[in-house]
Amino acid sequence: MDVDEENGDLLLDHSVRSSSPRRGSPQSEERASSTDLITINVSGLRFQTYEKTLSRFPNSLLGCKMKREKFYVQDSDEYFFDRHRSAFESILYIYQSRGRVKRPESVPIDVFLREMRFFQMGDDLIEEFWISEGYEKPKKL
Repeated sequence: MDVDEENGDLLLDHSVRSSSPRRGSPQSEERASSTDLITINVSGLRFQTYEKTLSRFPNSLLGCKMKREKFYVQDSDEYFFDRHRSAFESILYIYQSRGRVKRPESVPIDVFLREMRFFQMGDDLIEEFWISEGYEKPKKL
C-alpha cells in the first residue's frame, strides 16, 4: 500500500487486496476516520482515498457526492468506472496533490484529456494540462 506522505491518502495498486489502514498507527486530528475511506474500482483496479481528498474539487465527478452516486455499486460498496486505468492514477493524483496535473507518458494526450473531461476536472485544470504539455492555451475547451 502506498501512502501519499504529504496528506496521508491511500493509493492501492492491483497487488494489494486489503482495504484497511495500518493498525496501531497514530491518527492525527487532521486525518479522516477509516469510515471516510472511499473505494473506487476502475476497470477492476481498486483505489482508495478519503472523502475529504475528493472534496478538494467539489464540482468534479468524484468530488461531488451526488454526481458520483450513479456509479455506486452497493453489493461491493465501491464506485465502479469502466475507464482507462493508467489515466485514472493521474486523475486521483490531481486530488491528492491539490491540483498538480501529470500525465503518464504511456497515456496518449487525447486519452488523458478525455478522462479529465469525463471526471469533470474543470477548465482551469484542463488549461493547466495543455500548458504543461507545451501547448498554447486552447481557444475553446
